[in-house]
Amino acid sequence: MNTHTTASKRDQSFNPSPKASEALLKLWKSKPSHLGEVMKEGLTPSRASLEGWNFRGINVGLPARLVGRRKFIKSFYPKEYGYGHFLTGHNILVEQNAPEDEYVKKVKNDTPVVQGFYLIERAKGNPWWHKYPQATLLNYGKGDNAWHELARALRDYLVQPYPDNPDILLGRAYFAFGPLTLPAGYFVLERLEKADG
Repeated sequence: MNTHTTASKRDQSFNPSPKASEALLKLWKSKPSHLGEVMKEGLTPSRASLEGWNFRGINVGLPARLVGRRKFIKSFYPKEYGYGHFLTGHNILVEQNAPEDEYVKKVKNDTPVVQGFYLIERAKGNPWWHKYPQATLLNYGKGDNAWHELARALRDYLVQPYPDNPDILLGRAYFAFGPLTLPAGYFVLERLEKADG
């Protein structure tokens, strides 16, 4: 099956659900050792399968739960920077209910609360961030974050675990502090809805 599903085909075949699927929850509950193998073997998510979509997300592990940031939404959309047209995105904050419950966006002044902006790159072409060369790289260091924001240190690798399902993705986050690189854990994503951009 062709894993590079176009946006138009995805529009026609995708039926959104307000709650996480069993497939996503099963991947989320997997052991870190299994997730590590999936990261190595996963496919490159196509730009067409990301662009114009929001994905619901769940961070794996206890630390994310303790700091109250287990659930989130990632948004992917194109942006013109004046020197080129790039795929970019940001995180949308959501209520921290149970992972299997509906995703409810946090809103301020009738607008969803967002943070953590990133630029989309191929990990293979990055001189430093190519641990998973087949992955898509979410580079927060090149996103529209203020110089003092911790988000600028984040780098997310993203792969497609299942060849026949571009709606579910697996990610691994790292922090970059100069030459020091610190793993920040795994997360899972599932297509949720069209992005506002």
